[in-house]
Amino acid sequence: MALQQPHWHQTVKHMKPPKNNITEKQVGLGKEWEIPKRRGVGCLMIFGFVFAIFPFAILVLGVWGSLKNSEWGAALGITLFTSIFIAAGLWVVYYGYKSRYTAHRILVRDGGISITKTFSKKETTQSLQKGEVLGVGLYSSSETNGKPNYGLIVKAKEGNDIRCMNCYPEQTLRWLASEISNTLAQQDGLPTKEDMLTMHLKPVSGA
Repeated sequence: MALQQPHWHQTVKHMKPPKNNITEKQVGLGKEWEIPKRRGVGCLMIFGFVFAIFPFAILVLGVWGSLKNSEWGAALGITLFTSIFIAAGLWVVYYGYKSRYTAHRILVRDGGISITKTFSKKETTQSLQKGEVLGVGLYSSSETNGKPNYGLIVKAKEGNDIRCMNCYPEQTLRWLASEISNTLAQQDGLPTKEDMLTMHLKPVSGA
C-alpha cells in the first residue's frame, strides 16, 4: 500500500468538495472533523451478494440432487467447494457494510492526531503524538471497475500507520488530508524539510 502524494508540509490547499457532510470545529487550540456514517448499499455489498448467491444456488440444487440419489460423497464435495465462494461473497458484503456504516472522528491537537472509529456502537481509537507523524496522504489497495479505492493514511515515523476511510470519494479524501496536514504543520506536528533530509527522505508536494 503506497502513500499517494503525501503532504510533508503545507504546499497545496484543496477546496472542500460540494455535497460534503463532514463537519469541522475548533477544540481548544486543536481542530476536529466529524465524518458521519455513509448510509447506502454500496457497490461492494451488491457485488458480494451477487458473488455469493450463485454458488449458494448451486449448493442447494447440487446437494438436493445428490442426496436424492444417495450420493453422499458428491454432496459433501459440492458443499465444500461452494462454501469457499459463499464465504468470500459474504466477507465482501460485510466489508462493504462496515465501510459504509463506520463513522470517524479525527482530532488534531498539540501536534498529534487521534482517529476514532465507531461501528456498531463500538469505538476504537488510534493516535500518534507530536513528533511521530511522518505525513498524511492517500493509499489504495484495491480497485472497483478499474478505478482505485482510496483511503486516508497517516504515516508514522516508526511503528504502525493509521489507515481509515476507505471507499470515500478521492476528492473528499484529498481535501481532508490537506486540512489535516495544514493543521499539523501549524502545530509543528510534521517534519520540516531539514528533518526529511536528515532522515534521507525526499519531501513530496501534494497535488
